Formats: sequence, structure tokens, C-alpha cells
Amino acid sequence: MITEFKDLIKELSDRSCIFTWEAADGLGSVIDSSVEFFKKNKAIFITHLIRKSWWDTFVSKIIAQDLTGVIIVDHLPDTWTRPNNCVLVDNLQSVISKNLANWSDCKKFLLPMQFKRRIDQIEFSFFSSCGSGEFARLLFSRYLELLGIADRALISRAEIKESVLSVAPDPWAVNAHLSKPATVKRFDNRPVLMMGANKKMVWQYSPEEHNDVIAAMQRCRFALSFDNNFSWGDGSGFMTEKMFFPFLTGVPCIWLANEHKKNLLKNWGFRDSSDGLLVGPVDNLHGWVAAISVLERLVMDSPSSQDWQDTQGERVYNNYKSLWQLGDRLNELQWQQWQKIKDII
Repeated sequence: MITEFKDLIKELSDRSCIFTWEAADGLGSVIDSSVEFFKKNKAIFITHLIRKSWWDTFVSKIIAQDLTGVIIVDHLPDTWTRPNNCVLVDNLQSVISKNLANWSDCKKFLLPMQFKRRIDQIEFSFFSSCGSGEFARLLFSRYLELLGIADRALISRAEIKESVLSVAPDPWAVNAHLSKPATVKRFDNRPVLMMGANKKMVWQYSPEEHNDVIAAMQRCRFALSFDNNFSWGDGSGFMTEKMFFPFLTGVPCIWLANEHKKNLLKNWGFRDSSDGLLVGPVDNLHGWVAAISVLERLVMDSPSSQDWQDTQGERVYNNYKSLWQLGDRLNELQWQQWQKIKDII
């Protein structure tokens, strides 16, 4: 992230005016609090994923009160409403921008890519991981396990408690089999580091363990690449490192993401390996499961398994190059956004 935005975000953080709606309890009150803060301070940073209905509610309240100021978001689709009397800063992508900088700093310590991978030397079918508090990702992983699709996969996930699933708002949770509890599982069977009141798995956020994740992915034929709340089809294109680890690792990856994220990744030069097998809309869980099942059979059991793996070499190398180019691209976008507000902040 460019220095100007780093300083701005630090100042906003010190003033406690960074709002995250994605994981908020009592969303209506959080949006109202955001409006009130914006009314008082004339500036606000709404980070992480935003759903269109949330944004429409926020903007309607801003317009109704004829408020002015600077609104900063990580990403906002072009088709979404903009409040006319406000300066909007988007395309910040604060989380992935920070991770790209960290990866660049430790690039010489990262494990090397594997460009010519032999199918008979790769132990597992696919890699999938998720932390706690992420119902869609937890249930999706559980579904793959129940159907036997994940038997040869390398998976990590947080504990799934029956008491939690029974009150989960996600419609997938009404399936009795999905609602069965499951114990915590880490991809390499090491003890899981837990923290906080919600007992979140933190291995995927720990820089010193990035090479553990890379080594684990390289033991798989492909990786599932999906962020939190990937089933929200009306979400913005906000990205985290979870979508980008396969690019860093050099393995084929399947994007489980809404259309805004997919289109943004394509515009940045990345390519996924599903070859159109994954179907929409985003909420079509059965379509995704079916596609992953097809891919697993292709890379594990078919005589053409090695051919499929060979066709991915150019694709993963392209993703690797695009990854290291993205940092400069985001810095340029952030600089452009900075020009809109540098004289008024």
C-alpha cells in the first residue's frame, strides 16, 4: 500500500473510524453507527466485503440527510450507487495489498514453485482450508467430506458444533447430515493454534507459517481458492490472501467466488483451472460440488491425469507473474485515488 494511504489508514484507525460490516452482529445498528460517524467526522473507511443491500441502505441514509465527506472502501462494483455529494475512494484492497508487501519482503525465503509436476508424485487430490465463524466455508468443506469427495484431499477446518449449526442462518445448515458436529482439523495434523473468544484458527494468517501452507498445497493436484462468505453473490470484490495463496504456491486453483471477484481476478490477469466446469449462480452449492467431483476424478483416476496437469503449467506460471505485478498495479490505483482526496483530508 502506498505510504500516503498507510498513514491515512493509521490515522483513521487511531480515531476508531474503521468499520467492518461483514462480521457484524446487529447489522442495522452498525450501518446506523456508520452513518452517524460519517455525519460527525466527514470521513469513514468501510473495510472488507460489502453486500449490495447493505451499501444501498447506507447510501440512502447518506442521501436522505444530505451528508458530504470522504467514503473509503476496499472495493465497490462500478454498477453500484454512488452518493453524489461525497468523494468515494475505492479499489484500496487493503488486506491483499498488505499481504503482497509482506510476501515481497520475504520472497527469498518462500518455497520455490513446481512447474513440471508429476501426477504420480502428488499425494493428495485438492487443498481446502477455512477458519471458524465462516459458515459457508465450513459447511461446504463438511459437504465434500460427507459425499466422500474429500477422502483424498488435504483439508483444514475449525470445529463444527451442532449447537452452532442449528441456529446458523445459512440455508445449507437445515440438512441433517450437514448439522452433525465435526472436530477441528488442521491440514498437516499438527496441534491447531486457537485464539480469541471465538477460537479462530490462525495458521493461515501467520507469516512465519506461510511456507507450511505452500508446502501443503504443493502436495495436492489443485487448490480450492475461496474467501469468507463466498456464497454471497451480491458481495463486492474485496480480496484476502486466501484467494491468492495458490498463485503464490504455483498449483492449479479453482475459484469459488462471486462474479465481482472472478471478473476482478481476470482483469488483473489471473486464470483459474475449472475451464468453465463451475456453474452459477454462486449459491448453487450442488453445482460446485459436482464440478469439484469431476475435477477430482480427472486429476486422480483418469489416464489423462498427467495431460491435465501438464496443461496447467503455463496457467500457474502466468498467475505467479501476475501476482508480483499486482502490487505495483494496486499502488498505482491507490495513488490515483489519493489524488482525489489529498487536499481535503
